[in-house]
Amino acid sequence: VPVLRPMDLMVEATPRRVFANAHTYHINSISVNSDYETYMSADDLRINLWNFEITNQSFNIVDIKPANMEELTEVITAAEFHPHHCNTFVYSSSKGTIRLCDMRASALCDRHTKFWTNLPHSSPTLEVPSYGEGVARAGDLQETKLATAGLEVQGEEPGFLLAVVMGNSAVPITLHWLHQEIVNHVSKQESMPGVLLREEMSAEVSDLKPVFEEPEDPSNRSFFSEIISSISDVKFSHSGRYIMTRDYLTVKVWDLNMENRPIETYQVHDYLRSKLCSLYENDCIFDKFECVWNGSDSVIMTGSYNNFFRMFDRNTKRDVTLEASRENSKPRAILKPRKVCVGGKRRKDEISVDSLDFSKKILHTAWHPSENIIAVAATNNLYIFQDKVN
Repeated sequence: VPVLRPMDLMVEATPRRVFANAHTYHINSISVNSDYETYMSADDLRINLWNFEITNQSFNIVDIKPANMEELTEVITAAEFHPHHCNTFVYSSSKGTIRLCDMRASALCDRHTKFWTNLPHSSPTLEVPSYGEGVARAGDLQETKLATAGLEVQGEEPGFLLAVVMGNSAVPITLHWLHQEIVNHVSKQESMPGVLLREEMSAEVSDLKPVFEEPEDPSNRSFFSEIISSISDVKFSHSGRYIMTRDYLTVKVWDLNMENRPIETYQVHDYLRSKLCSLYENDCIFDKFECVWNGSDSVIMTGSYNNFFRMFDRNTKRDVTLEASRENSKPRAILKPRKVCVGGKRRKDEISVDSLDFSKKILHTAWHPSENIIAVAATNNLYIFQDKVN
């Protein structure tokens, strides 16, 4: 005779569609487009664009795989669509760079919308011709500065056609803009809006890569510099104005209008800088931490070790370290701030950096889009916290 027995609630996910056979490597990112018709998936070397209704075909929009895999120098680590502009997306790499791409410019986004850091340190050799020589433009040109290279350039919104003379031929290039991006080696000339590049500059122009990247301080360079600069997560703000990135030790906020350096840098666990050697030996240095904005883009959150997670208030510049654990996560319990002691005498409420448990880590976090409710994944436990309820 059948017997009814009470059981715990079990949640089971059933796939409605399977989008297969498009990736050779592990998928690290999935991002839904603002048009709600397409989404992209990214692995180490490629990013593909999918339509929700078509499961057997995708379009490759980024491919960084070299012809010879021995020449591989970086991999894609994260990717995300712009929250409002369906043609714009960003992806990060293991070299610590962020590339902003515009799908209107080309089907394969191997030439990006923004470039800043790979410009030569010395100014390029330029010749300024008379108006009309080798140059066709639409509308009046606007001027904007490239501080990192000491050049001034000319550009216009939404774009203009520039014929770059290479040898005996003129190559037309359509330049697409978001805000006031620098798009080519161009010199300011008040009365002559066109620019003619010499033949020896042609190869260098094609090799330029548009990236967000902070110049490294040579005095801080070490064996671990390249590893800890690898970006593990990239997120657009809800407003679409900013990009947040997470590397091993810091969270950085970038303004889309300024690519040469971040506007804000937050130290997540700088006390681990002296522990990088042991973190390398136990492979913790390769951990991929995520970061997240709150609904108003005023607070950012990311994870750390010992089941700690960090919050940074962008307005007050205050930060707090909280712990997600069963011991202090009873219903309606208030989380107490935690502090890590680096050296010297340790206070009663502090924990020594040598006592941190690196097997307990918070890699994944989420923030409710409109409420102060957060979700934190600590190993095999999911914690949900909310603002203090009266």
